[in-house]
Amino acid sequence: MQKILQYCDGIPVIFKRVSVGILVLGISGCNGLHMTPGVGRPWAFNVNPPPGPPEYQQGWTDGCESAFSGYGSQFTKAFHSLRKDGALIDNPVYQRVWRDAYDYCRAYMKATQLHGYGNYNSWYE
Repeated sequence: MQKILQYCDGIPVIFKRVSVGILVLGISGCNGLHMTPGVGRPWAFNVNPPPGPPEYQQGWTDGCESAFSGYGSQFTKAFHSLRKDGALIDNPVYQRVWRDAYDYCRAYMKATQLHGYGNYNSWYE
């Protein structure tokens, strides 16, 4: 058997090559994620706000953050909280976008908890 397998530091070379190949494939699988991952955030979900004025951007971020705090797992809830800016409470753009983002992120969180990431057929069950 030793004549067939080449050894390097007591380990067959083929095992080292396979290990490196698995590692490279695993790391390359993380390429192409839509958001900068953060603790307690779903990795495959794009929570970056769409382009718009500052109150639009903040409304989106606050609404999504609030949905994560209300509908996420216990792990997710540990890193998110209900956010609503009191200074923008009378701003119609902020209020509308906050609600839209809240509904969007809530539906995503419910779907991922019911069926795992990637199955979007039951968002509104």
